[in-house]
Amino acid sequence: MSLLKPCPFCGSDSLKEQCNAASEIYGVLYQSAWIECLNCGASGPMAEIIDSTIPEDYSNTTVKDYDGVRELWNTRS
Repeated sequence: MSLLKPCPFCGSDSLKEQCNAASEIYGVLYQSAWIECLNCGASGPMAEIIDSTIPEDYSNTTVKDYDGVRELWNTRS
């Protein structure tokens, strides 16, 4: 499991993983997820978690699990 870096805007460690309800489309489960700072309200890039093989032409915010969501938060500019 990846640890989260502090918020790049306010420096807070008060962070929460957020997500929308999952949807199933043609047998593939999708769920939108992101990290949110509970101090200043900043949020990381929204990622799409899918439970299938990710095609090469998909967006760079499509990930397989919450580790991928955490990585997006930790590596954003």
